[in-house]
Amino acid sequence: MKKVFLAVVALFAIGTISAQTAEDVTAKFNEAAGLMNAKDFAGAVAALNEVVAMSADVEGTEATAEQAQGYIPTCYFQAGLKQAQSQQLDEALVNFQNAVETAELYSNPKVMRNAKTMIGRVYTMKGGSAFNSGDYATAADVFAKGFEADPNNTKLGLNLAKSYYELGKFDEAVAVHKSILAQTLPRFEADKAQAKVDMTYYFTKNVAEMQQAEEVDNAAILALVEKWVAADATDATANKMLVSQHLAMKNYDKVIELAETVAAMQADEADKSDVYYSLGMAHNAKEQKAEAIAALKKVTAGNAAAAAKTAVAELSK
Repeated sequence: MKKVFLAVVALFAIGTISAQTAEDVTAKFNEAAGLMNAKDFAGAVAALNEVVAMSADVEGTEATAEQAQGYIPTCYFQAGLKQAQSQQLDEALVNFQNAVETAELYSNPKVMRNAKTMIGRVYTMKGGSAFNSGDYATAADVFAKGFEADPNNTKLGLNLAKSYYELGKFDEAVAVHKSILAQTLPRFEADKAQAKVDMTYYFTKNVAEMQQAEEVDNAAILALVEKWVAADATDATANKMLVSQHLAMKNYDKVIELAETVAAMQADEADKSDVYYSLGMAHNAKEQKAEAIAALKKVTAGNAAAAAKTAVAELSK
């Protein structure tokens, strides 16, 4: 009986020691507030989580617990900011991700949005270093993680696409650029314009390299240009190059099919003239003299103007 009595007394003592009061919850919250003021955000998170856990068993502390929950994502976010400023980028990413997860858990959309933005910026910093050193594979891996975390970070997307282009992964690069071009809000217009510039640069650069090879693979060039047109059907340069490549491959019917529409897309008279010159050459190859003359007479500017004039004179004899 004595042993049993002592055991019961011991259990009662433990229960008494572990019991929490509203004052204890408030004290722990005040401790967390002090840590936040001291910018000890890791310590503050730990204390705030204790507040939430303690309040679960103490009536009348719901408001304190809710307030603690509201501060937890903010503390993770602030911890990430400090680490990012100190170039502790991996550690910063962990805290920003914790901020996203707890902000979602505790319904804090502002912190969630800001944390996702910072995740994108940190990945941009990490990936930029790799890209600038020519390590495009690492850059692509880093940028891809950041773009997945924040798909609306179109500047990060532009960097990811550049990395893919440098690796020769045109399908992946085009997919990223298409996602950027699909954005509709006005704030994305500058990055959408940059996506077009980047596509033009990388596609024309690679086509030029392929055309200068010892053995020119016209089918491969055509496939590459078709990827470009598929990525942005409204791109005038891409469509002009498509017409030129069909002419180079003697796909005259295709040139004739496309040329008028593509010519109408060109803003520059020299570019428009180049398209009509291709159209004239296609008709001429098919011995369609009247159509060839009509097309070549529309060549009024650029490098092809003189050749078109000579061709019209010959065909008019």
